[in-house]
Amino acid sequence: MPVNDAVLISEFLKALDLVGTFVFAISGAVSGVRHRIDLFGVLVLSFVAATAGGIVRDVLIGATPPAAWRFRCWPGSSRFTGIRWWRR
Repeated sequence: MPVNDAVLISEFLKALDLVGTFVFAISGAVSGVRHRIDLFGVLVLSFVAATAGGIVRDVLIGATPPAAWRFRCWPGSSRFTGIRWWRR
């Protein structure tokens, strides 16, 4: 079965975008855990770091509207990351 290169590249870029958002969420969660913030605070920090980091990145490279507003899976990724790091 032939694979369309444009679709393959598009899916690869979406995966890279999700990985970048996940890394931003980890940085927010780790910062919250270092300051001994409760679970809600860690979730807020991971969400804000992931969303704001991704939006700033998209605006700087000229990709509008930002991916955080186009795809709804990004907030779930930051929540999962916050809960995962808070338990450590």
